[in-house]
Amino acid sequence: MAAVTRALPVEDVSDAAIIEQSRRDPERFAAVFDRYYFQIHGFAAQRLGPSLADDVAAETFLVAFDRRDRYDVSREDARPWLYGIVANLIARHHRAEARWYRALSRTPLAQADDGHADQVAGRVDAQAHRAPLMAALTKIPSSYREVLLLVAWGGLNSEEAAEALGITGAAVRARGRLARWALIPAVAAAVAAALVIVPGRFGDPRPPITSSRDVLLVAADTAERTPEGTGTYWHITITKKGSPTQEYWYRRDGHFWIKGKGMKGEGKLLEWPSEPQPFAVGPLRMSFEELRSLPADEDALYTRLRADVPESGVRINAGQPMTAAEQDSLATMALLSLIGEAPVSPEVRAAAYRALASRPGVVDLGETDGGRRLQIPVAVGNGTMVVDQDTGRIRETSVWAPLTGGLAHTQDGGMVTIDARWTDRLPPG
Repeated sequence: MAAVTRALPVEDVSDAAIIEQSRRDPERFAAVFDRYYFQIHGFAAQRLGPSLADDVAAETFLVAFDRRDRYDVSREDARPWLYGIVANLIARHHRAEARWYRALSRTPLAQADDGHADQVAGRVDAQAHRAPLMAALTKIPSSYREVLLLVAWGGLNSEEAAEALGITGAAVRARGRLARWALIPAVAAAVAAALVIVPGRFGDPRPPITSSRDVLLVAADTAERTPEGTGTYWHITITKKGSPTQEYWYRRDGHFWIKGKGMKGEGKLLEWPSEPQPFAVGPLRMSFEELRSLPADEDALYTRLRADVPESGVRINAGQPMTAAEQDSLATMALLSLIGEAPVSPEVRAAAYRALASRPGVVDLGETDGGRRLQIPVAVGNGTMVVDQDTGRIRETSVWAPLTGGLAHTQDGGMVTIDARWTDRLPPG
């Protein structure tokens, strides 16, 4: 690893001013190194151990130096920027990080006094809890761990952590609450609470409580950052234990194909119907272009969907005027389509998650395999879905809004898995 030169003294000027000056005089960047090297090195050592910390810290400043022309000089404090860089570099060493935590969990405290190892255990009020804490850190989702450690060990507040990770402050606070909640079973509530070093860092110093809103906001953040892929056909696969798999391929022009036992074609690929059809988004019908032009702001999105419901011709109670509650229920059906089957942009999918997070009656039912189980109020009663916050997708659900129209739900209380992605291939007929 190339050495980083430390040449200039730290002056009483902002980080942004120094970085701006370094664009003309590269040696000025050494002042940023002087200010933050030991903080960045300490954070890397806490995460990876001293053997890797030297290289990771040095590379952090080399990357920062190379990117200084892109730094937003309206942000006077460069710490979030630097912590974002080091966090990305640490992520490349996720196996080494897990090994380091496991090693710490097995090392008696008296032996863990090299470099920054004591600082890791020192974050916990009771040192006797270090072993289960380190073990638990390897098991919680990486997105939760990153927020937790940037705040607890990096000393950033929620807005600074959001800047470092390129996410919203609300997502940071939600992930922080979920991370503390996830640590409870393995470490006990006292250890989870001990990680909240600075009151108010995550907005609320009370014991961590996970809500359905938290779950959906984190899923929204993940969905927004997940590339949607490319292809000619939007391929949807619906599987249910003990039942034949159903597959659909939708083209942008409204043509679609189906395949599956018990469907038309009896297991053979079939274009059905022969004429192109609009995409069904709950009770609404849209072209592909209309789907792609939906608002990416959650309030604007829900307002648009709700306003379009009365014109759809769909009624929960035939022959009766639509009530406000029924209008909301049908708009919620449209949201289910946008987070499930619809080929919308990542930004619109994220907005749909955030809009659903604001709807009354959505209840967190606790952790399960692959995510969090939520109860969703729909026209047929209450449905259940498992939201995977790490992928930003619905892992399993008992109720969904197919692109062919209507609201589907399992009759036996079981769950289906829905996978939707772009592909360039149709299977042989």
